[in-house]
Amino acid sequence: MLKDKKACIKTATGTVLQKEMLIRRLEFFNEVAHTLEVMMVQQQLKSPKHHAYHFLQQ
Repeated sequence: MLKDKKACIKTATGTVLQKEMLIRRLEFFNEVAHTLEVMMVQQQLKSPKHHAYHFLQQ
């Protein structure tokens, strides 16, 4: 599938994604995961109050 730029995949919700759309979604989720990881590290390091994310409290 990844060799063909026009390749499609159907998701569980019925959405049809082309390879480029799938890659963009994966990049987005990867960026979100990275951002959350950075936020959690900032909290663990007891960063200043403006880095306090209450929804990440354990």
